[in-house]
Amino acid sequence: MFSLPNLLTLSNLLSGCIALLMLVRGDIQSVTICIGLCLLFDFLDGLVARLLRQHSEIGKELDSLADMVSFGLLPGIMYYIMLLPEPSSVVPDLSAIHLAALPAFLVPLFSALRLAKFNTDQTQSEVFLGMPTPANTILALGLLIAWGERTAILHPLAHSSGFLYAILGVSSFLLILPIPMLSLKSKNTSWKDNSMRYILAAGSLSIFILSGLAGLALIIIFYLLLSALTFQNFTRNSTHKKSST
Repeated sequence: MFSLPNLLTLSNLLSGCIALLMLVRGDIQSVTICIGLCLLFDFLDGLVARLLRQHSEIGKELDSLADMVSFGLLPGIMYYIMLLPEPSSVVPDLSAIHLAALPAFLVPLFSALRLAKFNTDQTQSEVFLGMPTPANTILALGLLIAWGERTAILHPLAHSSGFLYAILGVSSFLLILPIPMLSLKSKNTSWKDNSMRYILAAGSLSIFILSGLAGLALIIIFYLLLSALTFQNFTRNSTHKKSST
């Protein structure tokens, strides 16, 4: 129960809990740091489990439970805050329930469905089907940072309820859509097999240099577009091979 991989998973969960506290205090900078820690621990727990050969059913379930907080509930609260009536300060008013902001909780609902499906789907051992919950959290974080920065490119859109509703609907659907997403893992470094990955890396770096952390949302949107192109090319090639045989 208290193996090193599980302790790393619990560190992910703890970071997510602290991020929630910082979020309701209006401390976006601390939220960003905590989410960075969540992503780091989420990466390390799987890596360490493979290196130490400490895979377990408890660890598998614990990982999804931690992700439900860090990459499910947390981005849902982010969207809820962005959908609140224009605040007079950076500290959100959570004293009342705002019905117009409740669609934000589509994110934790669909995240729960995705995580439950992932735990029971053996086909996702090497490739992700649908948008991973960490990517969805980075999308929400990028919008939250843009929401708080008047100079950010996406600042006007982050304050548009119509845009946020659209993002909520699309991103929630993508969480459970059974199509492969562009994987960051590769067995070699050739351009032919990794062209989309190199384009993603170069494009993400350019966006980050131009927009800073507020560009995180644009990076995820860019990732989704490249994934769509990769899936389209894969489908076309598979169809061509079948017709040739």
